[in-house]
Amino acid sequence: MSRTLSLVEHLLKKGRRYFILGRLQDSRKICKRLLHHRQLPPIVAEKTHALLAEMYLQRGKWLSARRHLTAALRHCPRDSHYHYLMAANVASDPHCDRERAAELYRKALEWDPANPHSLSELGLLLLELGHREEGMTHIHKAAELAPDNPEVIGKLADGLRLSHQPDEARELLRAARFRNPRDPRFQRLWNSFQFQQARREQELARHRRCGERNGEDQECPVLLPFVPAASGTTERKTGKIIRRDPPAPLPAPHVPRPIRQFDGNLCRIPSPPSGFAG
Repeated sequence: MSRTLSLVEHLLKKGRRYFILGRLQDSRKICKRLLHHRQLPPIVAEKTHALLAEMYLQRGKWLSARRHLTAALRHCPRDSHYHYLMAANVASDPHCDRERAAELYRKALEWDPANPHSLSELGLLLLELGHREEGMTHIHKAAELAPDNPEVIGKLADGLRLSHQPDEARELLRAARFRNPRDPRFQRLWNSFQFQQARREQELARHRRCGERNGEDQECPVLLPFVPAASGTTERKTGKIIRRDPPAPLPAPHVPRPIRQFDGNLCRIPSPPSGFAG
């Protein structure tokens, strides 16, 4: 093994370690240094571009992330993880077409059809786009492949909730908690679901009260009653009263007070001599 290969591999591992620790700026500097290397091996260039893409994805810089993912896909066009990251990039970017993101998720599933993360993300995206049956099929398949994965189970619960099936989502989360009683992630999923359901019930109750008050089932402002003044009454005139007091006199000088010595006798503090300016 040459010294150059050992150096670039060491730098790549160091950049990956910094990325895991959250030191994104240090990791980015190392990756930029690697990309400026003239004789960079293809495998190291691919991993460096992929690491930079993940970095930009975390920071919400979608265009820069897509540029590095495109470079990584040139080195390895059959990598399902790169297609998955590209699909997540397009789905998160508000300026991109979400139908294009669904196509990219399908592209990732072509190279790895048993990936539960790609299946669950594609299912949720299809549900948001209005393809309910296809979306739920993908999410259920992901849950069958990873029944004890909290991310996949959480996405299935979200899909059931979006499909107006809260009872099924509750049973799913209860069974997941029973299978994994010591995993706090499933407890957090359960608490989040309970909070969302309580909030939804409050919203429905508010809409129901509003519809009963106004005779229509839609959101409306609450109108406060306005009581006019009784006829024949005169409005009371009020004005601001300002006190005009004379200037206060200066306080008198302090008289020296007697102090008690340690032997119990009283003594006075001698007054300063005349002409002394304190």
